[in-house]
Amino acid sequence: MHADTRRWFCFPSAFLCVYPRLKPGQRFAIITVMRLAILLLAPALAAHAEFARVEVTFQGTECLSCTESLQGRLERVRGVETVAVDLERSIVTMDLETGNNVRLAPLLSRITQDGTKISRIEVVVTGTVARQEGKLRFHPDGLREAYRLQHSSSAPKPELQSDSRYEIRGTVSEVEPGAEAVIEILSAAPAAGAP
Repeated sequence: MHADTRRWFCFPSAFLCVYPRLKPGQRFAIITVMRLAILLLAPALAAHAEFARVEVTFQGTECLSCTESLQGRLERVRGVETVAVDLERSIVTMDLETGNNVRLAPLLSRITQDGTKISRIEVVVTGTVARQEGKLRFHPDGLREAYRLQHSSSAPKPELQSDSRYEIRGTVSEVEPGAEAVIEILSAAPAAGAP
């Protein structure tokens, strides 16, 4: 078999490299099925955003150019669609693309890298609620991380069903490596397409 052709067969799956004795017809059938599965599954995996919006209230630094460069630093993050910085109110609002896998901790580190302090984080996020060890946990769609859910004392307490998808608006305790982050629920509604 020609080397270029062999590389092409190895690209769709390591399966074809492990079983090189497959007949050409079998290889073609396997490749076709794999490509079809990818085409059918891709829209389902990217049908919704995980974090849809992140709004951060910050305390500015003495460095004016650092604060002014904040928008550019955040716009370079893959998955961030728009960034609006209100320097008078010290708020940065990020709308995220549908189907993003933006994790909160790296996004926030872009804000704090120049010494800017975060005083409040508010998010709109879609994911699944689960009860683990007697506590409600929230798993954003498409991400491995989980957040402990806590009801806000200033907002009505929504009834959340375990193993159900919700869109939650809430405030997040500052996310630090190794520490459990908490989302304090301000509002919750069943996610679009949720049973």
